Amino acid sequence: MARKPPPAAPSPAEPLIIEVVQAAPLPAAPPPSGLPGAAEVDRALVDQAVRDLNQIYTAKGMETARAIGEYVLHHFFAGDLDAAARFGPSGERHLSFRALSQRDDLQISHAHLWVSVKVLDQLRQLPAELADALPVSHHRRLLSVRDARTKLRLAKKAVEKGLTVRALEAEVAKARAKELQGAPRGRKPLPAWQKAVNALGKLRFDPATLTDAELEALPPERSGALVSTLDAQIQALEALRAKLQAR
Repeated sequence: MARKPPPAAPSPAEPLIIEVVQAAPLPAAPPPSGLPGAAEVDRALVDQAVRDLNQIYTAKGMETARAIGEYVLHHFFAGDLDAAARFGPSGERHLSFRALSQRDDLQISHAHLWVSVKVLDQLRQLPAELADALPVSHHRRLLSVRDARTKLRLAKKAVEKGLTVRALEAEVAKARAKELQGAPRGRKPLPAWQKAVNALGKLRFDPATLTDAELEALPPERSGALVSTLDAQIQALEALRAKLQAR
């Protein structure tokens, strides 16, 4: 029987060559025709959008600030702004209010809670139409103005001239600088007569402690001078008391 020839050795595989063909870029889709301001800047459209969006922002921002301020004031301070002010510059001495602001699951910061209360107070100070025309950001800048007339003037200017937040900040800084310049520095010195009366009130002398030996040791001329001084002071004090009682 004839033997079968052994199978032929396999030939080495030729390397597989893959040619990457870069696809041609797709043509950019033309902008939809007929859309306002799509092909060129429509200044009137942009200007109107600024006015409308500012109005929406103002209305919604003030609505939120008013709601938060009224809630905090009603539930924690019995609706009394004066009572709220007595609990510190930011209400921190009200323990429950402070605990509220420290809650991790509260999505409103302590500063935002208290600013809403202060803005609510400011809304009541300003005319309604003027207060409602200002966004919350502008109300916040006006909170640092203490003088009521200056606050009203700046609020009117912000609305009439459409001041940005940065422009209003600059106006507030100027007003605050004038307030600090006009404020008295330090305590006003007391008149001489008030100092004299205050000094008398600090005296701790009891005539009962004066001994006979001390009186005998006092020369007669010195004793007479002291009596004259006391008489003059008593007369002056009685006249001062009469003037004070007559007020």
